[in-house]
Amino acid sequence: MRIELLADHLHLAPTLARWHSDEWSHLVPAWSYEALLAELLTRTPRDAIPLTVVALDGLAPLGSASLVVEDLPGWEHLTPWLASVYVATEARGRGVGTALVGAVVEAARGLGVGRLQLFTAGQAEFYERLGWHQVADAWLGDHPVRVLALEIEVPPG
Repeated sequence: MRIELLADHLHLAPTLARWHSDEWSHLVPAWSYEALLAELLTRTPRDAIPLTVVALDGLAPLGSASLVVEDLPGWEHLTPWLASVYVATEARGRGVGTALVGAVVEAARGLGVGRLQLFTAGQAEFYERLGWHQVADAWLGDHPVRVLALEIEVPPG
């Protein structure tokens, strides 16, 4: 498995958009396949936010994760966010999610980000095992979510 920038694999954006829409459109109805595809196709920066990373096995995508400016309505005062961590069903339990989160954390560190946020509607324990801590319980529409944060040690300079 390797982690690379979506910017180098934009042909995978339709697959990722389908995965994301299927997984999360119940939380945010505006996350249609078309809207997600359009958003993913803008993720071309290599050293700026927003960016998306993909986990690959050969040419096959295993999952993705993003670093975005904001992700949860009402929480715009916190930035940036780890977002849209998704692992294909057949690749779960193999460390793909951990690798994706680690890649986004490293990208954030490289950009001088000292703290990341995320929200989850059911995977808080996974992130807590990776060192994230709870900030608050919140709502996304009618759905309860948990906001977590990770302090990142940024090298001086």
